[in-house]
Amino acid sequence: MKVVIVPIYKRIELAKLCISRLVEQGENLGFDVMIVGTKSDLDKLPEGCIKVYHDNPVSDKLNHALSHCKDYSKVMIWGSDNFASDLAIERLFKSRSKIVGYDSIYFHRVKDGKWSIWSTDKMTIGVGRTYSKKALEAVDYKLYDKGLNKGLDNNARKKYDKETTLKLGDDWLIDVKYSSNITNHNIVDLGEECNPVGDIDFSELVETTEKPMVKHKAIAFKPIEKELVTIETIKDFSGMKKGTVKRIPKRIANNLEKRKLIKIK
Repeated sequence: MKVVIVPIYKRIELAKLCISRLVEQGENLGFDVMIVGTKSDLDKLPEGCIKVYHDNPVSDKLNHALSHCKDYSKVMIWGSDNFASDLAIERLFKSRSKIVGYDSIYFHRVKDGKWSIWSTDKMTIGVGRTYSKKALEAVDYKLYDKGLNKGLDNNARKKYDKETTLKLGDDWLIDVKYSSNITNHNIVDLGEECNPVGDIDFSELVETTEKPMVKHKAIAFKPIEKELVTIETIKDFSGMKKGTVKRIPKRIANNLEKRKLIKIK
């Protein structure tokens, strides 16, 4: 048995879209969806999922949900602003590793419609990170420190030494920046701008004036120095057609070339 845990806080319209898709994917791929939050928030969301009531901080909320997951063999941590292809989810659940996640994620900012992709070689992306029963038993199902509303990905990683990183490849994993996200929307600008991915229509979402649950300090984003190279795609991927020619950072180009998706000109 497998389960996806989703903490809920405001941004209900986006959460409805997220949960509806997850429930449908769960029926097809064989996993449960557990949402955790206040009764007032959860009552607004679709049926077909397990509802666990607990208020913020988010770390307390997730630990409380984890305490209800002791009968599951795999537990995936999700967000109410996250979406993924069926295969991306399936690959994580099928992995035999105790802890597994992806190396890349797509960002989409609703306010201006921008898309970008971000990759890292330092740790797995927090979205979709999946834990085996043995890994969670080792931390007594308390994956996070108490009282945290941000920095949860790094905080969880302090509890263990090893994890397996999968290449996202032609699959897709999306983090949507909309209304009261915890993380600053400008994180979208740190990735490499790209074409839209996936089959989700976000055009009906309208930005609200909801206040974020965490106040952000002013962040001065430094431009990333990038050595650009010209590439040509040799197959369709990430919204680009075969034969597309563009300039991208050399580091990303080298990775795509190894995956036989492009050739460097």
